[in-house]
Amino acid sequence: MEVTRKLAETCSNMQYSDLPRPVTHQVKRCIIDWLGVGLAAAGHETTEILRSHVLQMGGAPQATIVGSGDRVSVEQAALVNGTMSHVHDYDDTHLTTVIHPSSPIIGAATALAEWRSISGRQWILAIAVGMEAALRIGLSVYPSHYDRGWHITGTAGVLGAAVAGCKIEGLKDDRMATAMGIAATQSSGLREFFGTMTKPYLPGHAASNGVRAALLAGAGFSSSLRALEAPRGWASVLSPCHDLEVITRDWSPSYEILNVGIKPYPSGVVTHPGIDGALDLKKKFNPDPKRIESVELQVHPLVLELTGKTEPRTGLEGKFSIYHCVASALTYGKVGLDEFTDETVLDPQVMVLRNKIRAESSSELMPEEAQVTIHMSDGTDHCLHIAHARGSVQNPITDEDLEAKFRMLVTPVLSEERAESLLRQCWDLENSGPEPVLRESIISN
Repeated sequence: MEVTRKLAETCSNMQYSDLPRPVTHQVKRCIIDWLGVGLAAAGHETTEILRSHVLQMGGAPQATIVGSGDRVSVEQAALVNGTMSHVHDYDDTHLTTVIHPSSPIIGAATALAEWRSISGRQWILAIAVGMEAALRIGLSVYPSHYDRGWHITGTAGVLGAAVAGCKIEGLKDDRMATAMGIAATQSSGLREFFGTMTKPYLPGHAASNGVRAALLAGAGFSSSLRALEAPRGWASVLSPCHDLEVITRDWSPSYEILNVGIKPYPSGVVTHPGIDGALDLKKKFNPDPKRIESVELQVHPLVLELTGKTEPRTGLEGKFSIYHCVASALTYGKVGLDEFTDETVLDPQVMVLRNKIRAESSSELMPEEAQVTIHMSDGTDHCLHIAHARGSVQNPITDEDLEAKFRMLVTPVLSEERAESLLRQCWDLENSGPEPVLRESIISN
């Protein structure tokens, strides 16, 4: 089965008018979230190191680094923008595959869209098609690919970024299949690096490589046209088990992009059911952290596999510690950016409570499910079962919640007036384009 060419044909033929309204609306939601979490990380050390690096390397001023206003090459802009939007681990997630699609794909599409001065509708189309391709490719190899240690956001994201780039560059059929081949051989990312600056770098790297793949394919660079399905191709090499049929299955009416959730908390998505339970119990009973005897968590096995750090020492490590996430929720009654600083992770009060938390995995629970039980020193117990975490497909973040998250992240960086202007432009993207959005996102000192 010619999976790569068939996928390229599907992506090539897709037009803006073919996209159902829920899909175009979802793309705008993803863009709003992507901008918000990216701008919130504009001054982060990870972003500053990478931004300084690309400025030192030099290059044609083709595209803008979000927030700073610095203009660099399209590949460099995709690298930094794709990275900064994942710095806080606050970006959207496809819970079925644990792919964060916006960071690599919007990162790539935005850089190219600005350089080529395309319309808002073309931008939306490129992102929608790139995301759908990446998510279906990810589905074809999940969970065995992920279980081997690959960071699927990077490994599948680079292919989606290449597809998005091809839509902007006007590359079709075999040229798009060629770009997928160039992207596939640059597919990379390992889960070993969760909790370090290298994790957000991986989607940025995927965005940059996807841009390069599209540009090289457009210039006539050659590659295999069977990148996905060949015996020594992407799926066979990177995953012991795969089902490539899901990639070429009809997209309508079941678009995978509609299963992408907006995050309510800046931590590993599998921690969110436990956070929900802890926050709801805190709000209802307000247990005194000093009088908590112990906390029992029942969680999906992925929670301990991905976020089982019992003694985090940095804010980045705290994002991958279910123990820190729940302890912070019970201590502060909230879980936001402030709860993942180095100082908060090392707060003695949080550390004491963290050591009282015991987590057990249960294969009977879904990833978006958890049970939290608090045992108090006076013998009383508080228990809550979370069936569907906030931000999951079954309990999605509303547009109003998304706007509130955006304002919370962006207003301190820009201003209330400019944050509102940026929101209005994003909701009206089909009538404008990426350039006004990027101009509004520049931080003025």
